[in-house]
Amino acid sequence: MDNITRSVFSVNDFPSNERGFCSAQYRRQDNQWKEFKLIEYLDYNKPIDPKVFDLDLPSDVVKVDEIKRPPGLVRGNLTKEQIATKVAREFFEALIAKDYAKAGLIYGGIPAEKIKVGYGRLNVSRIVEVAKPVAGLHPDPTALAVSVKVVCGDKKWIQEFAPQVRLTDNEAATKAAREFFEAMIRHDEAAARGALEKGLVFEGFDRHNAKKLGEFFEHYKVLRIVEVGKPAPYPETDRLEVPVKVELERKNERTQEFMPYVRPVYNQPNRWGICGGI
Repeated sequence: MDNITRSVFSVNDFPSNERGFCSAQYRRQDNQWKEFKLIEYLDYNKPIDPKVFDLDLPSDVVKVDEIKRPPGLVRGNLTKEQIATKVAREFFEALIAKDYAKAGLIYGGIPAEKIKVGYGRLNVSRIVEVAKPVAGLHPDPTALAVSVKVVCGDKKWIQEFAPQVRLTDNEAATKAAREFFEAMIRHDEAAARGALEKGLVFEGFDRHNAKKLGEFFEHYKVLRIVEVGKPAPYPETDRLEVPVKVELERKNERTQEFMPYVRPVYNQPNRWGICGGI
């Protein structure tokens, strides 16, 4: 008889006039009933303040609401390969359109501002190729890898150079630096080479490596001189360094390959999104 358990329920009135109850369980031990468990149900059926579901998190924590804003794209009747391709393509199309809200939705529901900071700098302008999805490259067996080649990078931008001139006169040093970039604007390789022969050096350009001029002209064009700064002695040398800002233009497209991983959204198998790889 010592293993017998008995439950006792009682109903109580609460100040709110709602009904609640408690449950006590007893076991028979040594010919006596002893209470070993008591459950009290308080505030039964009272409405819950919605604020209890709002987490007070630090400002640097990224919050993703997968209920109000379900991440990923609906698979529908598409095959796994078709939805993986669609997800990868539409993510980069969203970057091209600067639709960071949609790109974030595809990439796990990440907020638009986070996507803009992280991927807006890629400056994607065109999709070159979307390869056939491949399985087995991600620890998750449901994930497919999709190779995507895109054209990215700025077409025009301002860049600062710091040519060094083997002269002690500030005015002559400034003139030498300016004349070099003016020759670059004219695409006058002979004049630019002459400046290097006189001792102007910077970032791989010197009289011993003049062939770099041809390589530079093949890929870039100097549009204009934005600013020429004040010369300053370069440490432990007999040179003066002249800061020069110029506007450059890229002649060739820069292609970059990415490998996003696409898989079903957790607990929402009919929606697929990117889970990494970019």
